[in-house]
Amino acid sequence: MPGAYGDDLRRRMVRAVENGASVREAAEIYGVAPSTVVKVQQRWRTTGAVSAKPMGGDQRSHVLEARSGVILGVIRAQPDLTLNEICDAPAAKGIQASRSALWRFFDRHGVSYKKNGVRQRARTRRRHKSAPSLAQSARGLGPCAPCLH
Repeated sequence: MPGAYGDDLRRRMVRAVENGASVREAAEIYGVAPSTVVKVQQRWRTTGAVSAKPMGGDQRSHVLEARSGVILGVIRAQPDLTLNEICDAPAAKGIQASRSALWRFFDRHGVSYKKNGVRQRARTRRRHKSAPSLAQSARGLGPCAPCLH
């Protein structure tokens, strides 16, 4: 993603429009889109600054942080909820959050779900000792050892 135009170019665009050039003329002079000149002009009129706003970064986590007591209360009340169920519980209380946003929230707060012996999954049927290797068979250690009469 390309970066923002520099402040010097932005000031020149504003100065050109203030000196009587139309938005389209200023855009053609500086090789930018007319919408860029319009947006820089609007920013200049509303804030008195031509600098670009910061780009990127998290824009929504402050909503979850403001309601952190509610979200953490949900998992304190029912610690065995899945992440999908945790997403539904705050939604019932008016907090909209995606799975990934909640995942990052729990990571920031050091909340993790650790399995203990009681909750672990049952082993699959295929988990058993592996078949003997060829080296074991040749030495007579496995069931496939050749007969040496």
